[in-house]
Amino acid sequence: MLVAMLDVATGRPVVSVVVWAAVLLLSGMALGLVGGRRSRAVAADRAMTVHAGLGCVVMAALLVLMIGGSGSGADPPSHHGGSVLAVTVLAFVTAVAYAGVSFVAARRGRWQERAQRLGMGAAALAMGVAALV
Repeated sequence: MLVAMLDVATGRPVVSVVVWAAVLLLSGMALGLVGGRRSRAVAADRAMTVHAGLGCVVMAALLVLMIGGSGSGADPPSHHGGSVLAVTVLAFVTAVAYAGVSFVAARRGRWQERAQRLGMGAAALAMGVAALV
Protein backbone atom coordinates (compact mmCIF):
# COMPACT_ATOMS: atom_id res chain seq x y z
CA MET A 1 0.00 0.00 0.00
CA LEU A 2 2.79 2.39 0.93
CA VAL A 3 4.77 1.60 -2.23
CA ALA A 4 1.69 2.27 -4.37
CA MET A 5 1.06 5.60 -2.64
CA LEU A 6 4.66 6.71 -3.03
CA ASP A 7 4.80 5.61 -6.68
CA VAL A 8 1.67 7.58 -7.59
CA ALA A 9 2.65 10.62 -5.50
CA THR A 10 5.83 11.14 -7.53
CA GLY A 11 3.78 12.24 -10.53
CA ARG A 12 5.56 9.78 -12.80
CA PRO A 13 4.44 6.35 -11.62
CA VAL A 14 6.60 3.38 -12.56
CA VAL A 15 3.57 1.07 -12.45
CA SER A 16 0.18 2.06 -13.86
CA VAL A 17 -2.28 3.43 -11.31
CA VAL A 18 -4.88 0.95 -12.52
CA VAL A 19 -2.47 -1.92 -11.80
CA TRP A 20 -1.83 -0.56 -8.30
CA ALA A 21 -5.59 -0.27 -7.72
CA ALA A 22 -6.11 -3.86 -8.88
CA VAL A 23 -3.32 -5.09 -6.59
CA LEU A 24 -4.85 -3.25 -3.63
CA LEU A 25 -8.34 -4.61 -4.35
CA LEU A 26 -7.02 -8.15 -4.68
CA SER A 27 -5.03 -7.71 -1.47
CA GLY A 28 -8.12 -6.52 0.36
CA MET A 29 -10.11 -9.53 -0.85
CA ALA A 30 -7.27 -11.91 0.04
CA LEU A 31 -7.14 -10.46 3.56
CA GLY A 32 -10.86 -11.08 3.90
CA LEU A 33 -10.51 -14.68 2.74
CA VAL A 34 -7.50 -15.47 4.92
CA GLY A 35 -8.94 -13.70 7.97
CA GLY A 36 -12.28 -15.45 7.61
CA ARG A 37 -10.78 -18.93 7.42
CA ARG A 38 -8.98 -18.78 10.74
CA SER A 39 -11.60 -20.20 13.05
CA ARG A 40 -9.46 -19.68 16.15
CA ALA A 41 -8.66 -16.07 15.38
CA VAL A 42 -9.39 -13.75 18.23
CA ALA A 43 -11.85 -10.91 17.72
CA ALA A 44 -9.02 -8.34 17.77
CA ASP A 45 -7.19 -10.12 14.95
CA ARG A 46 -10.37 -10.36 12.89
CA ALA A 47 -11.06 -6.66 13.47
CA MET A 48 -7.54 -5.79 12.35
CA THR A 49 -7.93 -7.93 9.23
CA VAL A 50 -11.23 -6.23 8.36
CA HIS A 51 -9.66 -2.81 8.96
CA ALA A 52 -6.70 -3.59 6.69
CA GLY A 53 -8.95 -5.01 3.96
CA LEU A 54 -11.19 -1.93 4.00
CA GLY A 55 -8.08 0.24 3.95
CA CYS A 56 -6.95 -1.47 0.74
CA VAL A 57 -10.31 -0.76 -0.90
CA VAL A 58 -10.33 2.90 0.19
CA MET A 59 -6.73 3.38 -0.98
CA ALA A 60 -7.48 1.79 -4.36
CA ALA A 61 -10.33 4.24 -4.96
CA LEU A 62 -8.20 7.20 -3.89
CA LEU A 63 -5.27 6.13 -6.08
CA VAL A 64 -7.49 6.11 -9.16
CA LEU A 65 -8.73 9.61 -8.31
CA MET A 66 -5.18 10.92 -7.85
CA ILE A 67 -4.15 10.36 -11.48
CA GLY A 68 -5.35 13.84 -12.40
CA GLY A 69 -7.16 15.26 -15.35
CA SER A 70 -6.49 17.52 -18.26
CA GLY A 71 -5.44 20.42 -16.08
CA SER A 72 -8.01 22.74 -17.68
CA GLY A 73 -9.90 23.19 -14.43
CA ALA A 74 -13.19 22.30 -16.12
CA ASP A 75 -15.24 19.37 -14.90
CA PRO A 76 -15.16 16.97 -17.86
CA PRO A 77 -18.39 15.28 -18.89
CA SER A 78 -18.72 11.67 -17.86
CA HIS A 79 -20.92 8.70 -18.53
CA HIS A 80 -24.53 8.86 -17.26
CA GLY A 81 -24.26 12.58 -16.59
CA GLY A 82 -22.25 12.05 -13.40
CA SER A 83 -19.72 14.52 -12.16
CA VAL A 84 -16.06 13.84 -11.49
CA LEU A 85 -16.25 16.37 -8.67
CA ALA A 86 -19.13 14.47 -7.05
CA VAL A 87 -17.16 11.21 -7.17
CA THR A 88 -14.11 12.95 -5.75
CA VAL A 89 -16.12 14.46 -2.90
CA LEU A 90 -17.69 11.07 -2.20
CA ALA A 91 -14.24 9.46 -2.06
CA PHE A 92 -13.03 12.26 0.23
CA VAL A 93 -15.98 11.73 2.59
CA THR A 94 -15.26 7.98 2.56
CA ALA A 95 -11.60 8.64 3.39
CA VAL A 96 -12.60 10.96 6.25
CA ALA A 97 -15.02 8.33 7.59
CA TYR A 98 -12.34 5.61 7.36
CA ALA A 99 -9.83 7.88 9.11
CA GLY A 100 -12.36 8.65 11.84
CA VAL A 101 -13.07 4.97 12.43
CA SER A 102 -9.32 4.30 12.44
CA PHE A 103 -8.62 6.99 15.01
CA VAL A 104 -11.46 5.80 17.27
CA ALA A 105 -10.35 2.16 16.94
CA ALA A 106 -6.76 3.15 17.76
CA ARG A 107 -7.76 3.88 21.34
CA ARG A 108 -7.53 0.19 22.21
CA GLY A 109 -5.34 -2.73 21.31
CA ARG A 110 -1.63 -3.43 21.32
CA TRP A 111 0.69 -0.62 20.33
CA GLN A 112 1.38 -2.26 16.96
CA GLU A 113 -2.35 -2.35 16.17
CA ARG A 114 -2.79 1.23 17.29
CA ALA A 115 0.16 2.37 15.17
CA GLN A 116 -1.18 0.56 12.10
CA ARG A 117 -4.68 2.01 12.52
CA LEU A 118 -3.33 5.52 13.04
CA GLY A 119 -0.99 5.20 10.07
CA MET A 120 -3.66 3.88 7.72
CA GLY A 121 -6.17 6.48 8.87
CA ALA A 122 -3.67 9.30 8.40
CA ALA A 123 -2.67 7.99 4.96
CA ALA A 124 -6.31 7.74 3.84
CA LEU A 125 -6.98 11.27 5.08
CA ALA A 126 -3.88 12.64 3.33
CA MET A 127 -4.81 10.93 0.06
CA GLY A 128 -8.39 12.19 0.36
CA VAL A 129 -7.11 15.74 0.66
CA ALA A 130 -4.71 15.18 -2.25
CA ALA A 131 -7.59 13.91 -4.40
CA LEU A 132 -9.49 17.15 -3.74
CA VAL A 133 -6.53 19.31 -4.66
